Amino acid sequence: MSEYASAPGVSPSLRGSGHGVWQREPGWQHYSLTFIFYRYDASGVFTGSQRARVALTLGASGDEFTANSAIEIRDANENVTITACGTPAVRGSVVSKPKTESIKRILRQSVPSLLLPDKR
Repeated sequence: MSEYASAPGVSPSLRGSGHGVWQREPGWQHYSLTFIFYRYDASGVFTGSQRARVALTLGASGDEFTANSAIEIRDANENVTITACGTPAVRGSVVSKPKTESIKRILRQSVPSLLLPDKR
């Protein structure tokens, strides 16, 4: 998976694009994903990385999900300097799709910077 993002007021030069993996876990509604991107200061010097690990559960309707995420921010020497967690929940408009396609569409709608493969 590829990932890119730019927050309002934050220069895109302060971070690189992300890369990672996602996979279906046991049961049709459980997925996990992990991605990492590199961070830079205003002069372009490498300052470290940021890693996210996410456990995601697709709702029974196929058009919503909840997730638990753990985030680590590391310095240039790979020392963890900040940890954070989150529990996003998203409702989409996915209907009448196989479950694998539903999760891809929901992820694209809620996190547009994720570039997921169209076929698995």
